[in-house]
Amino acid sequence: MNKPTLADLDSNSWTYTVMGSRVKKTGKLNQYTVTVKDEIISNCTCPAREFRRHSPCKHMKFTQKHTPHLKLG
Repeated sequence: MNKPTLADLDSNSWTYTVMGSRVKKTGKLNQYTVTVKDEIISNCTCPAREFRRHSPCKHMKFTQKHTPHLKLG
């Protein structure tokens, strides 16, 4: 597992880049962006969030597990 990397957007929001599942045809790993606002994990760019907006995806849970001071929103 790869640790999320931090890219600063502004003082109260930032993003983590999280590795997704491997694509069987190409063998490459997908990368998804998890957005954090005011210490709350708010969104992810994965397809699962498009279908279930009100429940956290596995990338959001992964980010929360490795950064326990953040809360799921």
